[in-house]
Amino acid sequence: MSAVIYPTTNLKATEQMVIERGEGVYVYDNQGKQYLEALSGLWCTGLGYGNRELIDCISEQLEKLSFTHMFGGKTHQPGIDLADKLAAMVPVKDAKVFFGNSGSDANDSHMKLLRYYFNAIGRPEKRKIITRERAYHGVTVAAGSLTSLPATASAVSPCRRPLTRPPETDLPL
Repeated sequence: MSAVIYPTTNLKATEQMVIERGEGVYVYDNQGKQYLEALSGLWCTGLGYGNRELIDCISEQLEKLSFTHMFGGKTHQPGIDLADKLAAMVPVKDAKVFFGNSGSDANDSHMKLLRYYFNAIGRPEKRKIITRERAYHGVTVAAGSLTSLPATASAVSPCRRPLTRPPETDLPL
């Protein structure tokens, strides 16, 4: 067993399948066996594996700017362009786009935005979120608390206890 801790995996049953490569809608394990990848890499590879147009586009962007964040007013043109393109596709006037790193992050962000919105309009008591039985919403604390699958229900529960926040110190960082 390697040093990797895998999300939502029984720690006694890890590394049962090692995926080595992908092509189109298929992935191949390290024994060469082909599998239909029906989850699109947990919804991150909807365009398939080895998509030449996507590879070329990513390679071109990596040469210009491999990464930069969009926190605190900082941005980049590809992010602005993508947000504008996505906003133009939805049937909402003056739509806005929020980028996240994963479905879990998206659900956490949605919960935060809902709380912010209802606080801003003077309805802070609006806190109820309805989730369906056997629903999967992610593995972070907030998204995991919405998830109601038996395998994760006992491992991830809402953070209900107050957090302790000691005063800030003048310790050097």
